[in-house]
Amino acid sequence: MDEPITPIHKEKKFIVFMTCLTRLLSWCHYPDCGSVDISTCHNVIGSLLVITLSCASCFKKVIWNSQPYIGSTPVGRCHCRKGSAGYENHGIGGHIFGTREVFCC
Repeated sequence: MDEPITPIHKEKKFIVFMTCLTRLLSWCHYPDCGSVDISTCHNVIGSLLVITLSCASCFKKVIWNSQPYIGSTPVGRCHCRKGSAGYENHGIGGHIFGTREVFCC
């Protein structure tokens, strides 16, 4: 039985430290490999983090994105626009409000 799909705007979001994420992605997750001989490339585009993992043992490559896309737009960009509007409308105090909107949808 398929699990119900949570709409993206209602999905839980987390703040993750890079060191914790690096530990999670420090070995090859392909079955029958598990090598730690991994090279990584990190790209940051706005709020999107894209990590490319390349395994020197099985030669597989995995691209991990920190957020889903709607079409070709990372979903975080849509949430940031919402937060930016709060910032523009509410001045300095709105910065806290705007940030809260981004992470507490």
